Amino acid sequence: MNAAIGIGLLAATAILFAWAYGQYRRPAPAPWTRIESLSIAVVLAIVSMICFGLAFLGSFALDLSAETGWTADLVTAGVALVLCWLLVPRLMAPARQAPQPSPAHSAGAANLGSPSGPGTPSNRNVPGGGRSRRRRAA
Repeated sequence: MNAAIGIGLLAATAILFAWAYGQYRRPAPAPWTRIESLSIAVVLAIVSMICFGLAFLGSFALDLSAETGWTADLVTAGVALVLCWLLVPRLMAPARQAPQPSPAHSAGAANLGSPSGPGTPSNRNVPGGGRSRRRRAA
């Protein structure tokens, strides 16, 4: 029975993660996704479900000789895998619709630190040229 619970929890975790990923990574996320406490609650639920699922599977592995209901565990594992196979791609689909940045708008490595171009203020009129200079100790 521990295997069935562990597999069920891990499958539910995969489905919850796929749903959260699809909600948070869509092009126009819902307003509730910007609330930090809800984001923390989702992450906490995912992490705790992983921990409990692995704990149940570990308990099953440590007590293999006492397990007799292999059929129920295999059916649960099969149902969980089919549900994950069907639901995870559909729940992650909204995130795939995100627009990809074009190469023309992405910043290259050469101009990451200094913005330049027309309309950018220069530091030529600032005393010291906009650079800090260290004085030598006499």
